[in-house]
Amino acid sequence: MRDILTEEELKFLSHQLIDIDDVHDGRFQAAKVRRKSAEEAGKTFILRDPSRSKCGHRLVTRAGHCIQCDRKRISFARRYHATNFIYIVASKRERFLKIGVTSGLERRLFNLNTQNYGGCRDWEYLYHAQIENAGVIESQAQAAVQDFTVLSRPTTRAGITEFSREIFKCSFESALDAVRGAMEKNSITIPVSEWVAPHSSDY
Repeated sequence: MRDILTEEELKFLSHQLIDIDDVHDGRFQAAKVRRKSAEEAGKTFILRDPSRSKCGHRLVTRAGHCIQCDRKRISFARRYHATNFIYIVASKRERFLKIGVTSGLERRLFNLNTQNYGGCRDWEYLYHAQIENAGVIESQAQAAVQDFTVLSRPTTRAGITEFSREIFKCSFESALDAVRGAMEKNSITIPVSEWVAPHSSDY
């Protein structure tokens, strides 16, 4: 891989702390093929044919976003494919559920409640499990229950009011089926770290 990267690309990867071994050579593959090949190889980034891009850069995420133009894509891609906790939280007052990903369970629950996420301050865990490709599972699970999305719920962060779009009004069973279904789709076995709240059937 090193011999097919330019000096500029090597410096960029080094500066962003990206291992060369985490880059898939997709120069001669169609978009869908190189994405699947990168997934199967467990590589986060792809080297593509520059003629396939408007900017002329070759380093992209699996989704095809240029990481040289937009470096924020690097942390997003790492989070998307990293080993983290997938979780389901619930608000007893509003009967809302949220499917998300975090690296720290205690901190995340604290932030959800102090930020009044979705207009709720009584979020509690109903489920969590530590898995690889947690961001992938989160995205697919949310898509599976998108028909139950609750829109335009206010959330306050750093004094700024935003609107949450990752809240669902469905049963816990539906949310859990969505998470486990996504895990099965990606050949991820239910981990020993999986935890389900004893009272989850109340939702």
